[in-house]
Amino acid sequence: MLEKLRWGIIGCGNVSGDFAKAINYTTYNHSISAVAARDLNKANEFVKINNLGDNVKAYGSYTELFKNETCDIVYIGVLNHCHKILVLEALENGKNVVCEKPMGLNYFETKEMIEKAKEKELFLMEGYWTCFFPAFKAFHENLKKIENLNLAISECGFANHAPNKLEKSLGGGDLMATGCYNIMAILSVFENENIKKIISNGCKNESGVDVWSSILIEFENDKIASIFNTSLATTPSSFFVSGNNGYVKIPEKLWCPTKILVNIDNNLEGFCFKLNKSKDGNERDFQYPRAQGFCYEQDHVFECLKKGFKESPTVSWEKSLKIAKLLEEIRQQLGVL
Repeated sequence: MLEKLRWGIIGCGNVSGDFAKAINYTTYNHSISAVAARDLNKANEFVKINNLGDNVKAYGSYTELFKNETCDIVYIGVLNHCHKILVLEALENGKNVVCEKPMGLNYFETKEMIEKAKEKELFLMEGYWTCFFPAFKAFHENLKKIENLNLAISECGFANHAPNKLEKSLGGGDLMATGCYNIMAILSVFENENIKKIISNGCKNESGVDVWSSILIEFENDKIASIFNTSLATTPSSFFVSGNNGYVKIPEKLWCPTKILVNIDNNLEGFCFKLNKSKDGNERDFQYPRAQGFCYEQDHVFECLKKGFKESPTVSWEKSLKIAKLLEEIRQQLGVL
């Protein structure tokens, strides 16, 4: 019986710091057992600035953490191009894994990691934290009210990417940084529909990665999705789904939503969802908006492991493969692979 989930943190950047602090907002019992960076001083500094406590072990190599027997699961929060090698090493060392999105640089990398998890009979999940926000769950519940759901529009504009997010050698690009949230959102609505046609347009930077893209996807049964991604401007980053009798909308920050709008038969309602408060009463400072929302993903993983699941029913291996395949097709059309 799982009583406490003990995490190891791989990578000591800002996202990993927010993930570690979000442990304080969970419903279930979690702890950070160890953190690792390529430099021991950086790992020690990470423990200090995030107030993780004296009991957290810091390592100057990822391999050392993978061999730490006090970690039940590792969170991999490094740059995209390092995901595959570290996921495979973690699984090889018997560790369950949550890997930040996108888990692989392409379909075959994603498949290779999933096959290794199957071989080792370990838990592996791609870290689409959005899926576990109460607002995102409510969004999908309200989609059941729509008759003949046939249109989805998702847009994401984030003009504050760190330079490494738009560097090809590091697995960068706007689609790989934040545009993948649009892909995930669209497929969460039309996941059971076959794709008939994809039309993609966009622009590349000097590094050869996409900086904006406009994508039209035609599904079978007359369903259409429109996607817009940009790193050149900041937009509301909204998600809109409609049918014959109305629509449901996430009005802003689709990757960490707290509000939805529901308009059925011309009856418009708005719903707000408060995020968890810290369990100890001390609110943490986060680098990214609503990053305490990692707690919902963490609690979902706790539930999965407690039930003995090897994959998440919400972000399943099949879903990760579908996202990876669609991302690859779009990036091929844009000429950025």
